[in-house]
Amino acid sequence: MSDRFRSGQSLDGALTAAFLNDLSTMLDQWKRSQGAAFTGATPSTGERSQTVIRVKNVSGDDVGRFAVMGLGDPVIDPGDGDAQLMSFKNIVALQGDEPDIEQHWGLFCITLTPIQDGRIGEAVVAGVVQCKVNVHNEGHTFADIEDGSTTRLSSCLDGTARILWKESGTGEKWAYVQIGTASSRNLFYNDSGATILGGSLVRFDGTHDAGGIFVPVAKQPNTFGSQFNIYVTAEIDVPDGGIGFYHKDFPCLARVNGSPTAGALMGPRSGSWQLELNTYGFKIIDQADGGLFLVERDPMLTFVGKFDSSVSKGATGTVSIYYGTSSLTDTTENMTGVRAVSGAFTTSDFVNVSKINGEWQAFLRSCG
Repeated sequence: MSDRFRSGQSLDGALTAAFLNDLSTMLDQWKRSQGAAFTGATPSTGERSQTVIRVKNVSGDDVGRFAVMGLGDPVIDPGDGDAQLMSFKNIVALQGDEPDIEQHWGLFCITLTPIQDGRIGEAVVAGVVQCKVNVHNEGHTFADIEDGSTTRLSSCLDGTARILWKESGTGEKWAYVQIGTASSRNLFYNDSGATILGGSLVRFDGTHDAGGIFVPVAKQPNTFGSQFNIYVTAEIDVPDGGIGFYHKDFPCLARVNGSPTAGALMGPRSGSWQLELNTYGFKIIDQADGGLFLVERDPMLTFVGKFDSSVSKGATGTVSIYYGTSSLTDTTENMTGVRAVSGAFTTSDFVNVSKINGEWQAFLRSCG
């Protein structure tokens, strides 16, 4: 470690009161909960806390009680010698830093005492603890780190801290949270050239190296409808060049264009971040707060249309997509590469088109 003493080094000015107090505190903590470290014995399960660890503040600033800190490298390096290895085995102590969205999603602690910069204190890594939460939506029941903030978590539909109780309203609120729950969201990188608003539809194109973690690159949808290739972002805006989160489980909250009713089918269209009417891929469950709608997947696996030009059996062509139930209306959207399977078709023939073995295939529709 960079701050270790070297053989022959003068200790004048090094053994400060702060240093000796930190050392004394750590020794007291070891004796209370990991006293076996001094005998080389293995502490029993009852002697070691599974939820509270020691954290060294390396953020560059003092933090208060119930602060949020992203977790990093161990304070005690097991590779520095036998004594350090023994200490490493008997005490859990990690560095705590200002939360970084790329590194610390789901990897954070809540401090139990104020910790000055460079000092060591105790913090909760699992279980129930008090803290402040930036509540974006009163319906949110989870929270996770807020990029760059040591004072609070950020509420969301799905995070690694479950909100057991919180003050009413939005904004910064006190809450009881349970750290250590599973998250079903993944990271993405915004390379769209614009801010992606929370609840937007995105497609993925390539990957981005986010600090050693390769995450998908999010861009605006460029197709009509979707099967399972369009995703919905979390409810926090992500600037161009920023890291955000997307939902991989449904239902979730999404942006829509219009005022659909429950049960309405909607989907992506090229050039839009929102769900559009007369399209397929998602189903509306209900309206939520903040202008978002609760949606679930309803994959577009079939549609009705007409070929834009005559095609022979077995050939492929472009189909104009129609929408409706009792009557059909041209959406002005097209699907390319559709194969005529059941016969040859003219531009006046309505066809049923289905996704089969990864290919769009057309069959004669009995009525228009």
